[in-house]
Amino acid sequence: MVEVQIEITNRGKNGMAEDLA
Repeated sequence: MVEVQIEITNRGKNGMAEDLA
């Protein structure tokens, strides 16, 4: 469960970075 949440968080950060870029 925790590992899945970390993966989702990482994806969210990457998505935001792409949007800002």
